[in-house]
Amino acid sequence: MTSPENTDIMKKRIRIWALLLAAAGSAWLMAAEAGERSLTFERDTVDMGTLDGKTPVTGRFRFRNEGAQPVGVTRVFGDCTCIRTEYPDGEIAPGGEGEISVTYSGSNRSHGPFVKMLRVGTTDSPRYRRIWIRGVVARPQKD
Repeated sequence: MTSPENTDIMKKRIRIWALLLAAAGSAWLMAAEAGERSLTFERDTVDMGTLDGKTPVTGRFRFRNEGAQPVGVTRVFGDCTCIRTEYPDGEIAPGGEGEISVTYSGSNRSHGPFVKMLRVGTTDSPRYRRIWIRGVVARPQKD
């Protein structure tokens, strides 16, 4: 039969080990993520300005492959149907540069500010990188 004191000691030991494992795992993931990204973006947010709500506007995200291996952009997608993207086919050589074009259509959208997140998939990481566009859809002018 186990005494209540021994049970409490075991519970404390389990908690300490769980915390240590969680901390080690978090540190490992952060180090792995920091080391595995080869594409460096000039910026992670593009301001699309003020839109009239009728004409689509395009912004560009420029990037460079800072790694030692070629890297490809596998997928770029937004969180709504108002976004269209274009990105390079194939891989970007080490030291090479590329561009992701993002077109936002403010038609059928309510006026006011917007922020839209896009996810970028690459061959050098299983995790998506996040980039954003922002701007303002102007109030429609009354004729």
